[in-house]
Amino acid sequence: MIDDNSSLLHRAKRILNDIGFSCGNEYNHETDLLSFKCIDCFFNGINCVIETDLWYQGDTIIRFIFQLAPDQKVEIDSELDKRIDSFINQIQSLSYGSALIERDYGQTHDENNDWFPQFPTRKSVGTCLLVEFVLGSEPEAFEKKNSHEVDADLKSKLIDAVNFAALVHGEINSSRLL
Repeated sequence: MIDDNSSLLHRAKRILNDIGFSCGNEYNHETDLLSFKCIDCFFNGINCVIETDLWYQGDTIIRFIFQLAPDQKVEIDSELDKRIDSFINQIQSLSYGSALIERDYGQTHDENNDWFPQFPTRKSVGTCLLVEFVLGSEPEAFEKKNSHEVDADLKSKLIDAVNFAALVHGEINSSRLL
C-alpha cells in the first residue's frame, strides 16, 4: 500500500507546485456512483484538478477546465453551439499523446437545473472544454520502479499536459469564439 504523501496525487501536486502552480488542499468528491480524492490547481489563467479514482481503476488524472463562453444553457445546433463544436474540433486536431478532449454535458433551455432528463442520449452542449490526461494508476505506477523513476515519469507526463493546456489557453485567448 502506498502511503498518502507518496501517492500519485500528492507527487503530482508537488511537481505542479515546483513548476509554478498554486495548489489547494486535498478534498473528497463523492456521488452515488463515484468517489475521488481531488486537488484544485491554478497557474496564469489555467485551472486544473488532479483526481484519484477511489472506486474503480485507481487512475490519477489531471483535468484542465477551460470556460469557452459564459456559463449558460445552450440549444443544440444554435450558433453558439456550432462555434464551440468548431473550436473543439480545432483543438482536437492539435492534440497529441493521450489527451481526452471533450465538452461538458451542460443543459438546454428546456431542462431542469436539478436533473438531466435526456442524459446521455443527446450531445453535450456545455460551455466548458475539458482536457484530461491519465497520469497513472496505483499501485501499477510503482511496480518495478524506484521513487526517482516514478517522479521522472510523472513529471514528464505533467509537463506534456501543462504544455498542451498552455497551447489550448493561447488558442482560446486568440480565437473569436464569442
